[in-house]
Amino acid sequence: MSWSPPAELLNTTPTIICFTLAPIREAYVLISGTVKRSTTLSGELEKVLELAQPQQVLSLGEVFGSTSYASSGQAITPCIVVAVDARKLRAITRQDVDLGWRIIQALAQRQQAIEFDVSGYHYAMTGAQRLLDYLVELAGERRGWPVKPPSP
Repeated sequence: MSWSPPAELLNTTPTIICFTLAPIREAYVLISGTVKRSTTLSGELEKVLELAQPQQVLSLGEVFGSTSYASSGQAITPCIVVAVDARKLRAITRQDVDLGWRIIQALAQRQQAIEFDVSGYHYAMTGAQRLLDYLVELAGERRGWPVKPPSP
């Protein structure tokens, strides 16, 4: 069975919003760049859910478990994103066992990461520590925790 649902290639620049709180019509596959996924809590406080990296379906749990996006995605670097018709993706997933299995694996990996993040266990680093490590790496500094504060 070949898989060729209608898709659109999107080139984005930083600050372009890929999706926002809206009905799910398309699933977005990040090919290159970084997308910030976030949601708004009560009082209009933004909560960053993740910094999505290439070769990832954005908001995979929402695409397969909801009818509307509960989060938004904003390009924070230039990105290449493929927009795939979500209805066709879901239909093909029901027919293609291999694709369905890969989606289950991706969802399970995400669930496991969340569980370790909540417990603060994952490689002895919390989500905040991993994010800080990532930002330090972007700034050109050396990777690794713990970072020692300067001496007084």
